[in-house]
Amino acid sequence: MIENKKMLRKKGTYLLIFRLLREKKGLRIGSLGLHDLGEGIYVYVGSAQGPGGVFSRICRHLRKEKKIKWHIDYLTTLNDCEILGAIIFHATERLECRIAEKLIDSGFRYPIHKFGSTDCKCPAHLFIIDNLERLIHVFNASNIRFSFYTVKELNQICSQIASKFLRPS
Repeated sequence: MIENKKMLRKKGTYLLIFRLLREKKGLRIGSLGLHDLGEGIYVYVGSAQGPGGVFSRICRHLRKEKKIKWHIDYLTTLNDCEILGAIIFHATERLECRIAEKLIDSGFRYPIHKFGSTDCKCPAHLFIIDNLERLIHVFNASNIRFSFYTVKELNQICSQIASKFLRPS
């Protein structure tokens, strides 16, 4: 649980970490067309600059049923997509492209050109990761402050956000 209510609405950059439980062939990703994705662990670099903040955005990613708005929604709505956790970066500036570049420089591969990055010059914001420890090591070594949240912790935070909005005035 997050005690500081301001943290719940904080804008920021995040990594959504998830596993595809089965290979997906011919998966339509909006304007990017049809793509194949293998079984494995992936990380998506995103940012939430709107009034809801980064945790509200991650809570949206956790929901299976939603209107498809972003490339990542084509994956998170799949029954075979299991969210594992998220990394939240503690910085006020938008770090999406800097983090994507750091992942590329660290040897992480991107499976779909321009996934999540049609609004910038990055080749992609979706990456395949071989293990979580290596991913965390990259950011420990970079001096960018971050926090890691398990999916259990994220679900608790999402419940906290939902109860805040459902509470009678």
